Amino acid sequence: MGTFLADVARFPFLQHALLAGVLAGVACGVVGTWVVARRITYLAGGIAHSVLGGVGVARYLQKVRGLEWLDPLYGALAAALGAAALIGWVSLKAREREDTLISAM
Repeated sequence: MGTFLADVARFPFLQHALLAGVLAGVACGVVGTWVVARRITYLAGGIAHSVLGGVGVARYLQKVRGLEWLDPLYGALAAALGAAALIGWVSLKAREREDTLISAM
């Protein structure tokens, strides 16, 4: 442990890494508490599954339809934004809890 602290004092990149780890820990603790309190823990999984569909559609259009400019990353971005907008719109209109809507979608 003593050599680690001596190395942290000596090397600036370790100081930056330690600071980044502490700040990330604080930020993840705050955001994680907010996510659990709002009951939107399924949100990351729901958006990730829609991103997979967007990548697949973009790859299909790229290979079969000849749209060479259409990178799968663009399809992933469009699917993620579309899913987030749809979840937000439905949660405003349906008056249901977000976790119920995310699971249904």
